[in-house]
Amino acid sequence: MKGCLWRRSKVDLHMLPQIPGREEKPLDIAFADMSSVLRPHLSIVDGTIGMEGLGPSAGEPKALDVVVVGVDPFAADAVACELMGIAACDVPHLRMGAERGYGIIDFERIRVSPDNWREVRKPFALPPANLSLDHQRLLLAIDNGNTNVKFALVSAQGDIVQRWRIATDAKRTADEYAVWLD
Repeated sequence: MKGCLWRRSKVDLHMLPQIPGREEKPLDIAFADMSSVLRPHLSIVDGTIGMEGLGPSAGEPKALDVVVVGVDPFAADAVACELMGIAACDVPHLRMGAERGYGIIDFERIRVSPDNWREVRKPFALPPANLSLDHQRLLLAIDNGNTNVKFALVSAQGDIVQRWRIATDAKRTADEYAVWLD
């Protein structure tokens, strides 16, 4: 559903402040909130190639070779999650949206065809729980291109330790990039 937003709005979602009294990330709350107004009649999840680990910008491509289609976007996402070895109830915005009644993630209530769909399951690596790096001497390299800004942490030996990519936006400030990297 994030694809329904204008380019700048997508960045703004990542910079929402923490909501007092809520444990959930503001981004997850925003996704769940969007589900109350963006109600597609058909959802298509292109699972031919996915990104595991630090996807979508710094993950590793992984072939899954599936396309999931459904009339309930939550059910479609739940099936896609299951095929990647992820429980939909562990994805905060899916859990919150389902709790609010915006869709279904409970497999007792989802009909999937063909019956042997779970046979194509390929568990994906999850992002690390802690993204902090424990290196003494790192160089932050920045390549500001026309389409993307690329960031990389380079070790003293010249190895790329981590890399990120974000769409170039002339209106984005240095502080916004810093928040995004954090």
